[in-house]
Amino acid sequence: MTASDPGILLIEDDYDDATQMARILKKYRIANHVETVADGQEALRLLGSGFAARAELILLDYSLPGMTSMEAAIRMRSLPGLDMVPIILCCGSPEEEHQVKQWAMKRVATMSKPAGFFKLLECIQKLEMHWQVFGSKPA
Repeated sequence: MTASDPGILLIEDDYDDATQMARILKKYRIANHVETVADGQEALRLLGSGFAARAELILLDYSLPGMTSMEAAIRMRSLPGLDMVPIILCCGSPEEEHQVKQWAMKRVATMSKPAGFFKLLECIQKLEMHWQVFGSKPA
């Protein structure tokens, strides 16, 4: 693994949730390189420092300290190179998931927590199906 390897950005402020998700990603070889940050500002700094060019997937916790996850997602989408990178918002309750779906439509996918391999795989498959049907990744 080198600093130029593609990777996944995991934005999660709960240590246990972050550890569990990183473990799943590595165990099932979904990613060799996972960068974990605790909030939206930290994520934007990392992406601005060059990680955006290597990001293949962004997993974003719905409930973050500081900037909201929706604000973070909007700002990430505006960064060069991130318009085609899938963003999955990880929601801790059905209410959060409903709010995201109302706001996001096709901009991001959602996944309920606690996350497991099959939930993540299902979410990725839904994104792939959307890309196949509409001919492009969601904007």
